[in-house]
Amino acid sequence: MSNRSDTQKAFREIYSVERTMEGAARFLGYYEVFSKYQVKEARQVHMVASVRCCLNDRNLELRNFGAIESRLRHFKRTGQLSRLKNY
Repeated sequence: MSNRSDTQKAFREIYSVERTMEGAARFLGYYEVFSKYQVKEARQVHMVASVRCCLNDRNLELRNFGAIESRLRHFKRTGQLSRLKNY
């Protein structure tokens, strides 16, 4: 498996964990996902923050964050953090 596909799969699973779990179970879910996929430690923090941004935007139903929305879409597609480094 390439790192890119591992990153994308981990992102999707973290998104699911963030939506469905709360409290300590959520952190256990993070641990399980990151131990299953080979994702760099620095990228793990950005991944969780990105997922929370996606969910906040989705819950608030605000669509005026075009720049960050496009950056998050790019990250979900490619797994590259270069477009997110300003956030």
